Amino acid sequence: MTRLPYPSKPPSKFSERKARSMLKCLGLTLPLCALITGCQTTNKRNACDGFAPFRPKLETTVYILQNDRLFANYVAAHNRLLSSLGCGK
Repeated sequence: MTRLPYPSKPPSKFSERKARSMLKCLGLTLPLCALITGCQTTNKRNACDGFAPFRPKLETTVYILQNDRLFANYVAAHNRLLSSLGCGK
């Protein structure tokens, strides 16, 4: 049997305490992670969620076109974007 040049020391009380503490922490962490993953939603988010096309009445459309052309352009751009995403059908 060969001897090592530096004999190994037995583990100290401090390292045993630290190892137990780490195991306790790990023992608490794993169930908490499992609990958190159980709370995740499985619903897929849709790009259209929360958005709807603007469809004002004819009188409102005429008024907006005559008095606020910039807003009318924003409404048209909004509706085109939703249409390109396939929303509002």
